[in-house]
Amino acid sequence: MMVFKIRKALEASVKRKFKAEVTDAGTLLDGTEADFAFELEGRKYDVQIKDTTEDEEKKPKDTTQKQWIKEYNKWKEEHENKTRYDKSERG
Repeated sequence: MMVFKIRKALEASVKRKFKAEVTDAGTLLDGTEADFAFELEGRKYDVQIKDTTEDEEKKPKDTTQKQWIKEYNKWKEEHENKTRYDKSERG
């Protein structure tokens, strides 16, 4: 909701301060981004607003060395099995 409010305030400011015509405006449904476009003295401009706050929940977790090795070994085993299967089909 804050991104929407910021967009509306900036739009109003551009209209009032520069007497510009806002030609397009929108906000993403999740409220993380918004933009608007306007024309001023024959030129076109675009303003983009993004919420760049990092949520702890969305932030990728650090991988420990033990976890990395476990996942690598799993991938390696799957890859080796696939390679063996491919070779047995060929010949």
